Amino acid sequence: MQVVSIRFGLQLLGSCLLSGGAYTAVLAKGDSQAKAFGYAYAVIAAAALKAGLVNAGEVGMGKAPFFVWGAIASYIAYKALNE
Repeated sequence: MQVVSIRFGLQLLGSCLLSGGAYTAVLAKGDSQAKAFGYAYAVIAAAALKAGLVNAGEVGMGKAPFFVWGAIASYIAYKALNE
């Protein structure tokens, strides 16, 4: 269980780094902060859905919290990208 938790934590850290990279890349491209925020949250939503599908059983959690967070993050991304 310890190794699985460490691996899951590293995957979470990786998704945070990807989200930050998406935010920075969109800003470097010259787009608005709202658009950058939207793309960052789209990455977070994808990571949450992936965690729910792949990793939920490994860490002893149900899939519902990951899917709820993915839905919330998707909504935030949608609103930020359509502002």
